[in-house]
Amino acid sequence: MIGFSSAHGQINPQVLTDMGYFDLIARIGDPNLLPDGSGVDIMHVEAPNDAASNYLPDPNNFDPNITFLDGSGFGTMSGHATVVGNHIYAPNGLVPLIDTVESFEANDWLGSGFLHTLNTTQPQTIDRTVTNHSWVATFADQTIGSTFYTGDEIGEDVLRRLDFAIDRDDKVVVAGVTNTPGQPIDHIFGNAYNIITATISDGAQTGPTTLDLPGRSKPDLAASASNTSNATGVISGAALFMQDLAQGDTDGQHAYSTKAFLMAGATKTEFDLTNSTVDPNDDWTHTTTQPLDLQSGVGELNIDKSHLIYTAGKQEASSVSDVGLVGWDAYFATFIADNQYFIDVPTNELITDMSIVLVWNREVTPVVNSPALDWNVHLANLDLELYEATGFTTTTLMEQSVSAVDNVEHIWRRGIMGRRMAIEVSIDPNDILEEYTLAWRIETVVPLAGDVNLDGVVDIADLAVVGSHWNATGADWFWGDLNADGVVDIADMGIIGANWTSPGGSSFSTGGGSFDEALDDLGLPTGDAANGAGGPTAIPAPPAAVSLTLLAALGLTRRRRSH
Repeated sequence: MIGFSSAHGQINPQVLTDMGYFDLIARIGDPNLLPDGSGVDIMHVEAPNDAASNYLPDPNNFDPNITFLDGSGFGTMSGHATVVGNHIYAPNGLVPLIDTVESFEANDWLGSGFLHTLNTTQPQTIDRTVTNHSWVATFADQTIGSTFYTGDEIGEDVLRRLDFAIDRDDKVVVAGVTNTPGQPIDHIFGNAYNIITATISDGAQTGPTTLDLPGRSKPDLAASASNTSNATGVISGAALFMQDLAQGDTDGQHAYSTKAFLMAGATKTEFDLTNSTVDPNDDWTHTTTQPLDLQSGVGELNIDKSHLIYTAGKQEASSVSDVGLVGWDAYFATFIADNQYFIDVPTNELITDMSIVLVWNREVTPVVNSPALDWNVHLANLDLELYEATGFTTTTLMEQSVSAVDNVEHIWRRGIMGRRMAIEVSIDPNDILEEYTLAWRIETVVPLAGDVNLDGVVDIADLAVVGSHWNATGADWFWGDLNADGVVDIADMGIIGANWTSPGGSSFSTGGGSFDEALDDLGLPTGDAANGAGGPTAIPAPPAAVSLTLLAALGLTRRRRSH
């Protein structure tokens, strides 16, 4: 994960832009009303990169009032640690006035300095708000003392100790994956349940998990950065920001609450959501049993939207009152009854982004007087479902996230018209009780009929989207399904024709950038057939080459950024 390009003492302003920080300032109006890091602190763990002792960030790069501590006690300055620090607590970053930075060397932290790996001693108490790990490791088989351990056994012990400490101390830990795309996740720490597993938006190491129950959805969250070390720092800074924001609010400061706020605030428009490129690696996908994309997690960090979720306030499940379009709840799932959150979205509004995230901890407890590797582990099985609703009664199931192996569930939907809905959190009856945080965000607009790309004009760009997804099923508004029947077909093209506007605002029948001219440009039939009079067989599927060429010319393809 080592490698960096940021100027000392600064976080790249583009990274702040990409994470929505300047949008947040514009929305709030006064940056002095935002958290600055005073009142929170960090444990910064580093693997030395060219000398056994270089793991400390250079204090000269940061605010002089920050207290820097050497937790391992034998450190020298590290360029890598300094640049990662720039992405967490730089003077122009999210938490420039953080109270304390305590640094540890990775091997010391794994051993007697904190975790006590392969030892009957429990991990020490996490007494810092957030811990950052911008390093990875995979263990070899080895004999320690007289006992032989496989690399997997060592890695599993580390993961369980860390999950135990997070759950016991209720502290946030952020750790990254390595930069190599497609490479399986290393033993530590991407396989841990209770951490926030960080990656970069442009793609790096790919899930699923490889240890301590392989096959789970990881990573959790992406950030715009030059590499995964820096992305981990960016997300740690965001976690500190959210912890500072929630000071004094026990429910809002739970480690799993911070994780839920950051994940539910994440955006997906940085990825190809409409199959408009031929490269599958820039897509964002998930399934009902795989809640996250295996390369990008839930999407890209957006601190503006995460701030919006928390400040919308805690809103409890109820069978007699609604919650807002944005909000959160920290509660208990019980076998007695499912928890339901009813939401009313006006039917004339288009849902442009609906993100719902459910997070809870894996519980790990040591077995008293046992060998070093003996831990009791339990993961409650919670499910997340979204229903249409009438009054306070659920009707049709719309979406569900029902992984049996993950401790996060995620529902994401866009491109549908508003309606009455209910979010439902349920638990396997055998689990009885589990604490969780649910966070949700629903964004809407009142759309212009036929305006597929929501740019305020019905024109050839909208027609091109319909053409490129012709006859697609399971489609939504952003694929060109304008009448919400799930299929992109002649009816949708007719809606575009009926609402066509030329550059001068005229309809398709008055000439000047007309609908017929656009169809002719695409090599499609014109006249009554294009307006739907000829019936559903009147317009053949547009030639694929024409559609793709047009999309590229219009700049409609979405690709991941690179900085």
